[in-house]
Amino acid sequence: MKLKLPTSVPAMLLCIIFLTISCGEKPNLMNENFKEKLIDKKLMTELDNTYASNNYLIINSARGDGSKDSREYWYSIEDLEGYIAFVKKEAALKNHNVLGIKIKMGQYPINGKFDPRLNPKYAGYQAVYLVPTGLQVGGDLPEQREKKTQDSVARGQEINGIPGMDLSLIHPPY
Repeated sequence: MKLKLPTSVPAMLLCIIFLTISCGEKPNLMNENFKEKLIDKKLMTELDNTYASNNYLIINSARGDGSKDSREYWYSIEDLEGYIAFVKKEAALKNHNVLGIKIKMGQYPINGKFDPRLNPKYAGYQAVYLVPTGLQVGGDLPEQREKKTQDSVARGQEINGIPGMDLSLIHPPY
């Protein structure tokens, strides 16, 4: 049996398009465990209201200047994706597997040395910053970590030598 190749331009274009679509992008093999952690608007509202009537109320009553402290922090998707890619690359160079990213609370200095990349109006506001966590290669196996999801071994430890990430937009004051 002799194989006939398409000779018309439209048939060739269809073959090229099909090959580009079928070979160009690999299937999304992303871990979908995050779906178990999704929360609906009702729970988000409950969490927000509970924070506002407790911790946020206490924080603001202690501020002294009458302004409300920050309670929202924003990073672009591009910044987050870039940071995650950076962390994975740096961790590999340090012989670590990245397990996650801690979101830590902080406060910008009220007086004194202030990072020049930040707007001075952020002085004294709460902040969050990101810190990568992981295990040295050869540590616990993934199945052992899954059994200890709330244990520090499952989360790993902060990876020394990899910068954290901050400089988000905060509200207030933005």
